[in-house]
Amino acid sequence: MKKFLQVLCHILMFPALIGLVVWADFAMIRDEFSNYGIFVLIGVIVAAVIALIYYIAFIANVAQKKKSVTKQTVSLILVVFFSVVGLWCVVDLALPDILAGATSQTLYYEDLVDNSEARMVVNKALLDEYITRNYNNGNLPDEDEDGNEIELETYLSQGLTNEKVKFMLAYHFASIDTNGYKTFLAPWIGMANDDRLTIPTLIHLLLDERNWDETIYTEGIEYKESMFGPTTVLDTQAILDDMKVNDEFKWNVLDMMGKPMEIELSLDGFDFGNFNVVKSIIPGQTGLVSLLSNDVAELVEKLTGSPIYVSYDGNAIKLEPSNESRGVLDYMSMAWLDSNGLLYAIVALMSVRNIFLVLGAWLILLNFIIGMLRGMGKEEKEAKIVAKTKETAPDASADYYGGQPSGFDYYGMPQTYYGPVYPMTGPVDYTPLDMNQISRALTRDVRNNVKNGK
Repeated sequence: MKKFLQVLCHILMFPALIGLVVWADFAMIRDEFSNYGIFVLIGVIVAAVIALIYYIAFIANVAQKKKSVTKQTVSLILVVFFSVVGLWCVVDLALPDILAGATSQTLYYEDLVDNSEARMVVNKALLDEYITRNYNNGNLPDEDEDGNEIELETYLSQGLTNEKVKFMLAYHFASIDTNGYKTFLAPWIGMANDDRLTIPTLIHLLLDERNWDETIYTEGIEYKESMFGPTTVLDTQAILDDMKVNDEFKWNVLDMMGKPMEIELSLDGFDFGNFNVVKSIIPGQTGLVSLLSNDVAELVEKLTGSPIYVSYDGNAIKLEPSNESRGVLDYMSMAWLDSNGLLYAIVALMSVRNIFLVLGAWLILLNFIIGMLRGMGKEEKEAKIVAKTKETAPDASADYYGGQPSGFDYYGMPQTYYGPVYPMTGPVDYTPLDMNQISRALTRDVRNNVKNGK
């Protein structure tokens, strides 16, 4: 029964932990394994490694016969504690810097700890949006070489397993990173958000001198298939030749934001759009501003490296970047997509964080119970050995005690004064001394010596 209970406890330990981790990550493994491979299995792999460490330690401890069951149990409890708690100490210390560096400081560890599953949904939506934009602008063809139609759903289902999507994403991020984000100077780029992007800030970010980098077009793009895989160099021109919208892109601050900026026309709280005279000069979207939009975009592109399209809705002027027409998301989203493999690995790990922490106490408890059962089993085994020894031991008879009467030991001494003295039964068995005979011999020798005058 005790053996059965020990086996049951072992099943409820790490096999149960691995099963719960698979269950927690099942949706992500099912949907994203084809895109990100081993990254979505990180949670399962970590659980399996901890289980392997534990069972190696268990076998090594059990093999030490001289070590008590209590000491073995304490050692195994420490293995469980440090492998589970120690894991999260390492994760909490190492991952923040890794994640911040991989996403160009656009995503922080705390964001994933609080709600890791939401990040999986966001990244899936971002990849779908990226593919949709490039399908709509013709970068992803809607026909194959034989003229067969390729639907958008085909690209969406293939995701990054489609090499055209994978390499185009690598180029787009390298472009918006090298000739976009890295060309801006502090402190202005730090002010490019919804709350601090004022008109003066926008003018600085648009017109300040920037250093463009043409090497990604001449020397190619360094590309890494996975975190631990080799680095290869992609031929940028080959990628561009395979795209319909294939300019050697440069990017302005609105491209970084990836969404329009609205400038309201108001004076002292009054909307200019309410005045008929202004509306007659600057009519709606089909008016003067819209007619000049392409010309303005070309002028802005010459000044800033990237076009900005202008429209007016009667109340505000809208400045629209060229992201959608180029098939690119905002910089932050592109950084996330470029690090999607790492993000999914972290999401897979964070999604089972609570399972590890809760089951850590459960594993320690079950290990303690296993130790108790092993100890009880060992005591029962020793008791059976003692009982069997008593059953097979020789009877305390006169024959066993060298012919002495019962109640006397081998040497004829009463057993009432001390425990039984057993004869030597080793490799050499010496004949026991007869003290009475020795005494008589000594007395005889003394008398003979006296009689002889010695």
